[in-house]
Amino acid sequence: GWELRDSHIDICLGPNVDIQRDPLGGRNYEMYGEDPYLVGMIGSAFISGMQETGVGACAKHFIANNQETQRETKNNHVSERTLREIYSPGFLHAVQDGKTKAVMSAYSCLNGTFASYNRKLLAELLKEEWEFEGIVVSDWGAVGEDTDRAVKAGLDVILTGPRDLKRCREAVENGEITVEEIDEHVARILGVICDLKAEQKEIPARYHVEELLETACDTIVDGMILLKNKENLLPLSSSQKVSLWGKASEHMLECGTGSTKVVTALTGNFLDEMKESIGADRVSHEQWDDAEVVIYTATAQGGEGADRERMDVDAPDREKLPEVLREAKRRGKKTVVALNVSGPVDMRAWIDDADAILCIFIPGYMGAKATARVICGEAAPGGRLPVTFPVRYEDTPSYPDFPGEHNDVFYGEGIFVGYRNYEKRKIDVQYPFGFGLTYSCFEQRADLSAVEMDLDRQREIEIPVSIVNTGKIADAQVIQLYVSECEPHLLRPVKELKAFKKIRLKPGEKAETKLTLRAEDLACFDPKMRKWVIPTGAYTLYLGTSSKDIFAEISMKVKGKNPYAKGPDSLFSEILKDEKTAAVLEKYLPGLLENEGISILGDRTLKDAMSMIIIS
Repeated sequence: GWELRDSHIDICLGPNVDIQRDPLGGRNYEMYGEDPYLVGMIGSAFISGMQETGVGACAKHFIANNQETQRETKNNHVSERTLREIYSPGFLHAVQDGKTKAVMSAYSCLNGTFASYNRKLLAELLKEEWEFEGIVVSDWGAVGEDTDRAVKAGLDVILTGPRDLKRCREAVENGEITVEEIDEHVARILGVICDLKAEQKEIPARYHVEELLETACDTIVDGMILLKNKENLLPLSSSQKVSLWGKASEHMLECGTGSTKVVTALTGNFLDEMKESIGADRVSHEQWDDAEVVIYTATAQGGEGADRERMDVDAPDREKLPEVLREAKRRGKKTVVALNVSGPVDMRAWIDDADAILCIFIPGYMGAKATARVICGEAAPGGRLPVTFPVRYEDTPSYPDFPGEHNDVFYGEGIFVGYRNYEKRKIDVQYPFGFGLTYSCFEQRADLSAVEMDLDRQREIEIPVSIVNTGKIADAQVIQLYVSECEPHLLRPVKELKAFKKIRLKPGEKAETKLTLRAEDLACFDPKMRKWVIPTGAYTLYLGTSSKDIFAEISMKVKGKNPYAKGPDSLFSEILKDEKTAAVLEKYLPGLLENEGISILGDRTLKDAMSMIIIS
């Protein structure tokens, strides 16, 4: 925000609050993960933080923009429930929590209508239902000659300009677009301009390069994920000699390609940073000599305009990495792999020969210094995986629907994106969602075994957790809360992330913390009712340090109005399952339940089923 402010930029075309649907998505590295709650929380926090500098944010790309392959023409087929539960929350939080100044529409087509011309999305969902008060802008060049359709759909700003607005003028003249509608668009634009200028007068601009770079370095460290650490190899001791391998050891991947490629005079060098940390005499480059530890930095580029070809590191690392690790092990050396990647990679060819794996993703200029700090023990990695790392690409939820066939993409996995899918299908993964090791050791426990939420008198409850750092260094643990409905009316995931908190503790320090669970976190979108509902009944809360590593289970009972109370619109199969209602049917229709043919009516409503029974 301060950098943009210093460059006299009023609105940043970001952040990207889309969902990482598939590991090969070209722009995954600039998104916040595979989970809608996580994306909503991190995205809205980013927006709030940046807008505190007097620079407006623009949440993008609205909506279901999850690939680069033919992104300007693809027709994404997405069910309403999937759109609401998975792909909308990032934008909803951006609007309602982050108060984003702008939202950018996507290039792609959603269920037959391009986002730039989609009134249901832009006007009805975003502006009316979510009450968004900012401006809606198109993606770069996403609007052609049909400016009238775009304005009618709800676009306020058509990028880039100037544009030929002949059709728009004609639409006003013939009454297809009213002057009042034009005024509404103009008022939104002027409102954002006035708000930003007023905020910039109240917020003094400040730009201290060294302070910002140090903040960037700390942020990278805090997001770095330790995936493997056999025999606590990391952090390295100051006496160990190391040899760095891979092109990225000198030229780390610091940004993506396309519009997100930002190259400046500032660039990091991991080799130089390691020499600075432990001494030039203890660091060599691609030399076996007397090094005790081999550190290989492998890359997997990502960016605008193209999706990744494979879920693997780039060439030549693809061939060189396994060879170097095998040779290192043959020579009796310890091995570390630094993953400088845009997303998950297949590790089967080399993981057994890697003693430690550190995932740094694509970190920016300070990535080299941050990596050296973590490896040398000047700081501890504080990140957790925002995406699942599958064993192989064929296991992924969207395979083989990604990137679609011809001009269509069918979101066949529905709401089962990421860990939701792996858990439902019981597929083993390389590293689960939310995973990340620590340099220290922690013990955590739940302080309750059961809780209750009464929807008539409370909209949230707090889940207390106790944690202690039993190790020897200051470090952080991330406690994650997952929710599961025990007997769901609709098809639902095994569990879903609904709260998380990072706790930083010194050695021996204890803490009591609380995670907040809101009533709306229990909601699901019922496609038949076409509305959000909060099912009552039994739930299980899971506390863990990843989606897989669970340390406590808590029973929860939710009271209130049951959206699925028995009635004429209940499914006949549900009526038969209930002993009381089944007894009523048997009383007035003796022998009905003994009829084997009655099972074919299970998917019909009670009202329809009874009509058919009476007729027959």
